[in-house]
Amino acid sequence: VTPEIIDPAYELYSSTVEKFTFQKQYLNKDFFTRIQESNFRRHLVVVLARRGNKTIGGTFNVQKGDTLYGRYWGCFEEVPYLYFEACYYRLIQHVIEKNMTRMEAGAGSSGGGKLLRGFDASITRSSHYIHNPNLRVAVSAFLEAETAAIEEQKDLMNENMGAFKSSL
Repeated sequence: VTPEIIDPAYELYSSTVEKFTFQKQYLNKDFFTRIQESNFRRHLVVVLARRGNKTIGGTFNVQKGDTLYGRYWGCFEEVPYLYFEACYYRLIQHVIEKNMTRMEAGAGSSGGGKLLRGFDASITRSSHYIHNPNLRVAVSAFLEAETAAIEEQKDLMNENMGAFKSSL
């Protein structure tokens, strides 16, 4: 992984965070520089889409053992289906070529797109500490109710798409 690859990966990541106000930029330029200079770079799988010499989109992924994890997607230019090409098709091809057994497609918002590409709906977990006790109680109550609804939706999606998959 060279600066010619890692620099655009950082710029794509940053541009996506800037586009969506709900995202927080927790990876900085120093992080990308350090991983490029460290042994960790052997775990990186970066897909860059270019038009001529110009990077127009890409993904930043991590590979460990027989699993390819997640992706940070970004684009400088909206091109139909580029997202699916970079985030799914090229990565699925990589997993097959490397004889890997698993690909975690990430927690992104393409939901139905993932199901149509053979990924089962799954639960993504996170951990947070809420300092304010009143807010903590309110959020906890909401999450308890939401968890049951999400589990039900996941099961329904997998059941319906499972029938679709088995008919292929």
